[in-house]
Amino acid sequence: MLKKVIASSIAWILFILVILNVPYPETISDLGILQFLAFIFPLILALTLTTNLFLKNIYICASLALGFIAILFLKALGSLNIVTGALTIASIGLLISYFYKLKKRRPGVTSGFKNLTNHSKIPKLTNIRRHNSSS
Repeated sequence: MLKKVIASSIAWILFILVILNVPYPETISDLGILQFLAFIFPLILALTLTTNLFLKNIYICASLALGFIAILFLKALGSLNIVTGALTIASIGLLISYFYKLKKRRPGVTSGFKNLTNHSKIPKLTNIRRHNSSS
């Protein structure tokens, strides 16, 4: 737990240093790629590590961080309204539900599936799977 707190604190310090040292653009359309990357990576890292202190699943935390940043940029561009906000929240909700179901389904493994169904209806595939698991 202490390692997570230290990592989160370092990420926030890095983000604050970026804010203090990177020059501000006049408008968001004048934002350069280096300014964008220097701002976005520490922010994603800080938000992800901070939410990981409470949720204990890095994929869900990263999804929440990306959703927050998407809403932040929609607001900065003046495009945030009920429709775009609801679509962003729905897409992040779907990502979170996918990662939550994946964690519940196979707690030790965080990616991939063993098979799509419990029992294969195709005999050739069943024989191949049995042959591969025995060797």
